[in-house]
Amino acid sequence: MRALRPLLDTARDLAGLAALYRHRTPRRGALQTMTTALTLAAALDVVAYSGAITSDWPFITEVVAVTIALLASAVHGRHLLRAHTRPRWVGWVLVAAVPAALLTLVVAQYLPHAAVLPLSLALAAISIGQLRPRTQVATPAARTTS
Repeated sequence: MRALRPLLDTARDLAGLAALYRHRTPRRGALQTMTTALTLAAALDVVAYSGAITSDWPFITEVVAVTIALLASAVHGRHLLRAHTRPRWVGWVLVAAVPAALLTLVVAQYLPHAAVLPLSLALAAISIGQLRPRTQVATPAARTTS
């Protein structure tokens, strides 16, 4: 089960990213960068902890990928706040992941997983927020009178 943990974490993160991809966004470059960086970090996490490669390059590259994912998260959150295409809390959650990651790193002192935790929670919150039932408001043209 421990060997599957990075894959399960990645699946949870990608579910949150899928929720972001569902909606039209004016700029998707930061979102695509965040997705690519998280996928790369997950693959490198498996390589680093499997023991197949004894050098430090998988770990160092994973740290760089996580840093890029966090910065892309903030950039995409800022784009969402400016575009007004999503609820404002979605943009703020993505932007707040960066200072939360720094705080978590200071408290936990465990690199890179402590930095991924706030971003994972942000993506999970966005994913769960997409599951809420939506209420439909009838427009005047859609209303029928008897």
